[in-house]
Amino acid sequence: MTADLTIAEQMAEASAAEQRDLARFVPVLADWGIPLVAISPQTPGGSLSTKETRELTFAVLSDPGNQIAGQLGNLTAPGDGAHAAHTQTVG
Repeated sequence: MTADLTIAEQMAEASAAEQRDLARFVPVLADWGIPLVAISPQTPGGSLSTKETRELTFAVLSDPGNQIAGQLGNLTAPGDGAHAAHTQTVG
């Protein structure tokens, strides 16, 4: 990541890299009969857009209210960078 990118761009770049890393495991997991599934706090449309834009080969489910994440004990508060990215104004 470069210093010229905004916080939101840096987060998107890091997220895309993590998703690509996870995608490498899809064939291995499939050989074991284990599907890889991502759970996103985005709306269904946002999750679908992310899946298509990043050409993800695994399922991306939507959990906009973080109900599933909370039940799985995987609910975390966004860090300062995420909060800044979601609250910064454009223009």
